Amino acid sequence: MRSTSETGLDAGAAALVGAAGGAVVPGAGIAGFGAGSADLGPGADSGLEATGGAEDGSGDFSRITPELLAFGEKARAGGAVRVSVCVGGWGRGKVFASAVSSEASRSRFVQDLAAFCAGHQLGGVDIDWEFPKGDQEHAHFAAFLAKLGSRLHADGRLLTVALGYTRPLPAECWAHLDRVHLMSYQPWS
Repeated sequence: MRSTSETGLDAGAAALVGAAGGAVVPGAGIAGFGAGSADLGPGADSGLEATGGAEDGSGDFSRITPELLAFGEKARAGGAVRVSVCVGGWGRGKVFASAVSSEASRSRFVQDLAAFCAGHQLGGVDIDWEFPKGDQEHAHFAAFLAKLGSRLHADGRLLTVALGYTRPLPAECWAHLDRVHLMSYQPWS
């Protein structure tokens, strides 16, 4: 892999862009959004972090600032970088459970995510809901992934997920996923 710009990002590296204002890159640390500070090379992936869905299934993109959108535009300017919106993450499971709890809320969430991707020329969606609780939440999550994957693939976009270690997805979900981020955590002390 070749290194690019002053950030030292590898051309094939996957970068996760958080709403705090920096790109967190495995092995490269944090790159800020200053002029010329985020030059991703061909083949890299980048993501814009959102908070997730609202309880009614509508997408909540309030944490995606104009600066993050500008970073996404810069990252994909060369044409070979795919930028995705990241949905979910630490502490957002309760709202996520409500957002995918019915066919109507799942449909609205999928529609909002697809529209956001289309409106900002994003390459896909990364879902980070690692710990659905119980059989019902797990079934709703699987139904949501199937619906979202079908919609994104019809639009030529990717669906990626971060999965926890506690419970595997049902077999029928795997056909809808393009990439899986396996999350493992070590004790912090």
